[in-house]
Amino acid sequence: ITMRKVATVIGSSGIGKSKLAVELCKVFQGQVINADALQVYKGLDIITNKMPLHEREGVKHHLMDFLEPDQEYKVTEFLNDAMGMVRSM
Repeated sequence: ITMRKVATVIGSSGIGKSKLAVELCKVFQGQVINADALQVYKGLDIITNKMPLHEREGVKHHLMDFLEPDQEYKVTEFLNDAMGMVRSM
């Protein structure tokens, strides 16, 4: 079994989690796997307070902006997608 190191950044809304995640990824050559249930949807940038591309500083973000707002995304789908991302890194 291969063990992977995964860091998580959690907390209340509006406290700088995204900025911290980008800074950590820059230090550890990491990537972000989005876990915000609404940020998976395209076009909802303002209401979800989605980090603009220029603030991501080139850090790759997964599971963000890939669904149309009328598409359903179940938690089981997220789990499979997120685990697949972790395994592929």
